[in-house]
Amino acid sequence: MKRIITSLILLLTIINVKAQLTYVEVVTDDRGQASELVFGRKPEPTLYYTTLQFELNLPNGMSLVTDKVRLASHLTHHELLIDDLGEGRMLVIIYSPQNEPLMGELLHLPIKMTSSQSIKGLIKHTILGTFDGISLPTTDLSFIVKELIGDVNGDGDVNLVDVTMTVSHILGQTPEGFVEAAADIDGNNVVDIQDLVAIIDIVLKK
Repeated sequence: MKRIITSLILLLTIINVKAQLTYVEVVTDDRGQASELVFGRKPEPTLYYTTLQFELNLPNGMSLVTDKVRLASHLTHHELLIDDLGEGRMLVIIYSPQNEPLMGELLHLPIKMTSSQSIKGLIKHTILGTFDGISLPTTDLSFIVKELIGDVNGDGDVNLVDVTMTVSHILGQTPEGFVEAAADIDGNNVVDIQDLVAIIDIVLKK
């Protein structure tokens, strides 16, 4: 009985630790716009994980560039499978035929933004597995991608139309559909000439 109780305590300890095993980060490009998600596993020595699966949920206004998804460079003995479940849901599986461990940065998921609003995505049903068949679920992860900087009309691109609309707004003739949050590049809650220059710079760098 004592051995059973000890085993249960150990199992509960593992389950408690597992809640923080994975992470997701939003990476931005040189214009400050979201370009990819980086998914990884935090260091945790309890078990030797060799497989991983999760469901990626992307909201309206965000899509996955599937042909550019890639494993981290150090995962030389792992395979990647992605299944489109529809409605912005993707099943992602990483496994190692050679039972190599999963650790650190694991996966790069390039995304395309077509929304000028801040939107929230979700990674759920994450399961880590060991070579001997032990599976442990982890907690869901959420991530927020901020508005498309400079895309003041919300068409998914930053161009001369956005420059023109920003000029009109500064002159006191705010056009219909103008997204002030996307025009406030420096985040000081005022759209002014500094923001206009920054938007022009975004356009010129394209």
